[in-house]
Amino acid sequence: MLSACNINVEAPSPRIGPILAIFQAYLMASPWLRAVIQPDRMRTVLPFIEPFSELYQKIVLAPDYTPSLEEFIDEYCLHNPSKNRELNLLPLLTRIAPDAVERALGFAYPTDRPTFHYRLPNARAGNPNWSIAEEWNRWVTIEKLALDASRLDKAKEAWNQMRADGTFKERWISLMAAELTG
Repeated sequence: MLSACNINVEAPSPRIGPILAIFQAYLMASPWLRAVIQPDRMRTVLPFIEPFSELYQKIVLAPDYTPSLEEFIDEYCLHNPSKNRELNLLPLLTRIAPDAVERALGFAYPTDRPTFHYRLPNARAGNPNWSIAEEWNRWVTIEKLALDASRLDKAKEAWNQMRADGTFKERWISLMAAELTG
């Protein structure tokens, strides 16, 4: 039986730099994650783990995207006014700047915690071979990419180039598989 495996990963800092780096690494890893995790069909039909829109990804992964925390919150809330994302940042952003989130959403978000709310993985609790360690290790690969500014910049450059020339999906998943697991 498959079910959701929500993982709350503590943010390394309340500053925009580390949060943005992890989020950018996550956005680039998302196609690969979806390919290897293969979320339960019911979970992909329901809105709980919606991917981020192409437009929003383009904004956040632009080479010159260096927002302040408040700018990031405004942009995030404009494009993602719901918790129903594969990586929900609203609890983290609310913990850091509740007034900014409330202003951007138009209402007070009800939950705050100092974590990235990673909602994409499946739990296979009935399978004796399943372990949360596999999902955790995938998250660690995202953090490793985020911590290496040079690798992150090169990945963003490749992401933008492949998006521009229309060769994205299959090539990107292969590139991320090699980058994150090799």
